[in-house]
Amino acid sequence: MWRDGIDDCYVTDPIDFSATDEMTVFAGVQKMSAIDGTANSVCELSPAFDTNNGTFAVGAPGISKQFSYITKGTLIGRADATDPVLYAIPDPFVLTGESKISTDTCQLSVNGELVQATTLDQGTGNYGNYVLNIGSRNGTSTFFKGFLDALIIRGKSVSPLQKSGITQWISIRQRGYESLPAIGVAYGGGYVAGYISVAGNGIADHMLIVSPKASGETTAAWDTVGGATTGFTSYIDGPTNSAGLAALGARYAAATFCEGLTINGYSDWYLPAKNELEVAYYNLKNVTQDNYSPGSYGSNSYAVPPWEPVSTNYTAARPAQTTVDAFKVGALKRSLTTTSGPVARTLPPPRGASTSSMAPPEVRTTSIRRSRSPSGRSGD
Repeated sequence: MWRDGIDDCYVTDPIDFSATDEMTVFAGVQKMSAIDGTANSVCELSPAFDTNNGTFAVGAPGISKQFSYITKGTLIGRADATDPVLYAIPDPFVLTGESKISTDTCQLSVNGELVQATTLDQGTGNYGNYVLNIGSRNGTSTFFKGFLDALIIRGKSVSPLQKSGITQWISIRQRGYESLPAIGVAYGGGYVAGYISVAGNGIADHMLIVSPKASGETTAAWDTVGGATTGFTSYIDGPTNSAGLAALGARYAAATFCEGLTINGYSDWYLPAKNELEVAYYNLKNVTQDNYSPGSYGSNSYAVPPWEPVSTNYTAARPAQTTVDAFKVGALKRSLTTTSGPVARTLPPPRGASTSSMAPPEVRTTSIRRSRSPSGRSGD
């Protein structure tokens, strides 16, 4: 929803929050106005928070701030995001304001990351029964200029998992992920395997693409010698791990193979890190056999959405075989395998190919690449 910063606004009927002193506000915004000494109001409960008790407000920007969350019982508490580089025009952001009057809790998160938490005295009482102003103050001033993609208000606190899920849902709306190709379809030189959040905050910043089997699979060993400590141990930074291993020499044959690939015009293929490979497995499991799940598998905060908790995301039957027909194969002894040598997980190979049992130090592996998720939007 576009707000022109001149006279666009919306005022609801009164919303009764008088039974609660807790509040959570989510707002997906893309501001188009810089700080100029005048606040821009995303939303505000009551005609004006400074002259009414039991209110809250979200500003983008607030006066001398990039983003602000304000809460008030009988006194005002606030939290701000101030960095003009991190929160620059016209990037989209998901703001989350969380507050509780009786405990003086007030915090502001941006894109799921806590920016500021304060304990300024908010006085007493609950939130009130007021109109909600959206895009302005009482329809007369502080008009917001930019896109307001989503606004979710709950008179209650939310769990970290709920917060992550709602943040991700809003981010998807903002960045137009609905138009991205589905899991398993041809894209970017290979096939879409899933989405990851490098920051681990539940907000997708990269799409994972697995290579075609014919040109991107190898039986080359991770380490043809074994026993070395390389220092490249990231669970999510496959590009750095892969490039670093390849630079150590030909003994790291799998990484060397992936780093040297050019497939369908793309030359940024790499040996995936463990949690990247886990996303591909979860989304594109190729067989019907039970998973190997002794009780410690399943947690992946870098997956989008995150795989939590461990106890429910991996069982013998979950994940089930993928619904993507091109990735389904016949019998396989075990779809997740570890060895006493280099530990690895078999990646479901594209186009109906079977994966052989692993014997150290050689494993069958498939290269992968990342595609940064687009953030373009239309002006409607």
